[in-house]
Amino acid sequence: YTSHPDMNIFKEQLLAKLHAVIRENQKVSSLFDGTKRIISVGNYPATPCGGTHVENLAEIGTILIRNIKHKDGKIRIGYAVSN
Repeated sequence: YTSHPDMNIFKEQLLAKLHAVIRENQKVSSLFDGTKRIISVGNYPATPCGGTHVENLAEIGTILIRNIKHKDGKIRIGYAVSN
């Protein structure tokens, strides 16, 4: 996706994938590795995180992508979640 020619199409594809994953209603689990909190969702790769988390994906409401920035071959996505 880092070379995606149209960010609007990328945004639509991303939202479609996110909503599909949310519909799977997978359990969210966390564990601590020293001082780091590690979050896992289903079979997706675990990731360190320090934010607020749901117990399962059904708790997630609407996802709004605020902005997408593409710089130096990386994509940064700003988003909000509401119920």
